[in-house]
Amino acid sequence: MSFSPTGAGVLLAGCICFLAQNALGQVLRPLGASTDEHPVKKYKIEGTVINSVTGEAVPRALVQLMGQAQESVLTGGDGRFHFDAVPEGQVAVTGVKPGFFDQMERKRRYWMQYAITVGPDTKPITVTLVPEGVIHGHVEDANGEPIENAQIRVTQFRIQEGRKERQEAAYGKTDEEGNFRIADLRQGAYYVGVEANFSRLQNLIEQSKKNREGYPAVVYYPNSPDLSAAQPVNLTPGQRIELQFSLKREPMFHVSGKVTGVPPGMSANFQWLDLTGGSLAFAMQFERQDSTFKTMVPAGTYLVRVTAPDNNRHALMAQQAITVGSDIPDLRIALARLPSVPVMVWSEAAKEPRSQDAGGPDGPRPEVNVRLVADDSSNRGAWGNFDQQETPRSFKVREILPGKYSVEVTPTTSDKYIQSVRCGTLDLLREKLVVQPGVQLQPIEVVLRDDGATLGGKVNNASADLVASLLIVPQSAPTQPARLIQVFGAAEFRSTALPPGDYKVFAFDSVDQIEYSNPESLGRYASKAATVSLSANGKANVTVDVIRTGE
Repeated sequence: MSFSPTGAGVLLAGCICFLAQNALGQVLRPLGASTDEHPVKKYKIEGTVINSVTGEAVPRALVQLMGQAQESVLTGGDGRFHFDAVPEGQVAVTGVKPGFFDQMERKRRYWMQYAITVGPDTKPITVTLVPEGVIHGHVEDANGEPIENAQIRVTQFRIQEGRKERQEAAYGKTDEEGNFRIADLRQGAYYVGVEANFSRLQNLIEQSKKNREGYPAVVYYPNSPDLSAAQPVNLTPGQRIELQFSLKREPMFHVSGKVTGVPPGMSANFQWLDLTGGSLAFAMQFERQDSTFKTMVPAGTYLVRVTAPDNNRHALMAQQAITVGSDIPDLRIALARLPSVPVMVWSEAAKEPRSQDAGGPDGPRPEVNVRLVADDSSNRGAWGNFDQQETPRSFKVREILPGKYSVEVTPTTSDKYIQSVRCGTLDLLREKLVVQPGVQLQPIEVVLRDDGATLGGKVNNASADLVASLLIVPQSAPTQPARLIQVFGAAEFRSTALPPGDYKVFAFDSVDQIEYSNPESLGRYASKAATVSLSANGKANVTVDVIRTGE
């Protein structure tokens, strides 16, 4: 038996219309569709796509409509475009072309702020594209010989959720002539590093000890082994910057040893980190039969991190700081289970005695989200969740890497707030959690309450098209995230279930470049913040002025 997909679609559509007519007394129509009584008017949209740097027209760019109407068209040789029949209403117009970025791309989540109104008075529009930046250059040794297959690392520091984080923005390699080219870069400050040992090490390991020359582990522009002393490359839109690297040869040293605790037949993963937390590309040889390893590295101080799964797929790990200035022939690295931290949650009602919330036969309900945010960018964060392998299931943060963490706890319901978070004697609302290798942590204990306060108000000096970022920052809980609210224009805001205490309230035109999780960084704007004290079940109102970050 066969059927036509087209026929099936018509039949299904007819059934839906029939049901809609009988259930509602009318046919359901898509948003913006015409009716006999109120036909939708359509208008022409036309405009030009230009280069933000040169002002010249951009030919063969793809122009797209977002919103009620969704269409695409290519610009002509003169950069012009037009849509002949666009329904009246609001649409956003974007442009796409390889080698360019849309000027509004990073603000797309509030596209209505940048929309145009389609109607009889719609004027020609201009879509601006930002040309990519390019970093290119040459890598050679001290004798002027090109270095082939050297890895180029482009690093950038970006603000993510109010935190400054190190990110590897791009990678590349040198060709046989030692040249490299890294494209598709936005405006910003970049740190460019060269790692030239990886391809050489694969052969050097097998060579005699007499041939033991390589290059520094990493060299950041212009000539620094340390990222903190490197010179940033400040790239503007459309800019091409050329860099030259000259690397000196230096001795390499054998590092070999054994990893204990690896299950039979399993392989271990090695990660070498420099002192700034950057991962280094060293070639490693690991033998599964006896869990031995060997490599060659230049002199320096490194953090060696080794991971492997156990037979139950739990993570095993060890990390060890080593200083290399000579051969290390018998390095011993012992793997162990990463620590997990149970999370105990209590609800404390305003008029009832405190009681543990068991939740159900399988363990406590997930009344909170628990997130560990690492100070060290080389560490991954961790989230609390149910351990499915335990009976009854328990709520815990599993397999935490050694390091220092902010423990962020938020309720999963909108009617409660976090009164306290403790780990033994440690107050995690104010202090950070330190995880050490092989040290078992006490449970994280969380207390919830339901008598939170309500804060309302408005943003002063806000234009109608501004989407202000309102930050409500608790003064008594510096490790906890600020509450972030988007306020459109002069609209009033309201936030409920806030813990009693003192707050500073900021309104920024944008928080994209504000490190608001850092009290010291946010303190620069303290004089422009509104202050308020909230009591249990209390209500308060504030008016806060917009802080213009570009001024």
